Amino acid sequence: MIAPSHGPVWYDPDIILRRYERWTGDAVKNLVAIPYVSMHDSTKVMVERLTVKLSEQGLSVVCRNLGAEPDSLSLETGHFITDLVDAAAVVMATPTVIGGPHPNIAYAAIVANAMRPKTKFYGMIGSYGWGSRAAETLETLTSNLKAERLEPIMVKGLPREDDLARIDEFALLLAEKIKAIPDLVKT
Repeated sequence: MIAPSHGPVWYDPDIILRRYERWTGDAVKNLVAIPYVSMHDSTKVMVERLTVKLSEQGLSVVCRNLGAEPDSLSLETGHFITDLVDAAAVVMATPTVIGGPHPNIAYAAIVANAMRPKTKFYGMIGSYGWGSRAAETLETLTSNLKAERLEPIMVKGLPREDDLARIDEFALLLAEKIKAIPDLVKT
């Protein structure tokens, strides 16, 4: 029995001890967490394509729309934090706002940076109209992540077929890298 001074009493300590070992160990799940915001559907199209292609490779994908509703930022960011515990990869997806990432994605990046998850791979996809420093800004905001960085994909406007082909290549590369993790936990 585990009876802390606060919190629940665990009559079967194996349950919580197994979870604790999983949470604090290095093993990750074959899970890709994608926090995203889309203002004119360009980023949404990219996220949908990436999700389909990663799923076709047998990976689990969780998309968190941080801009869908007024409460999305707090609710979905909370879910994203939970995703970070086990995710093999994080892919930030953002439109460009005033030259940088959408503020909600910048917030998610700051949270991920503070959490220092055991995530093995980090990627970024996004869209812009005139120019963008979103990838560079997110790189700085996630400097504490020990994850291998994949080349960002930035698309001008709505993605065209060649842009979607780049997303497909990104998905295949990421899937190969995740599947090569020695102690990968299947979900």
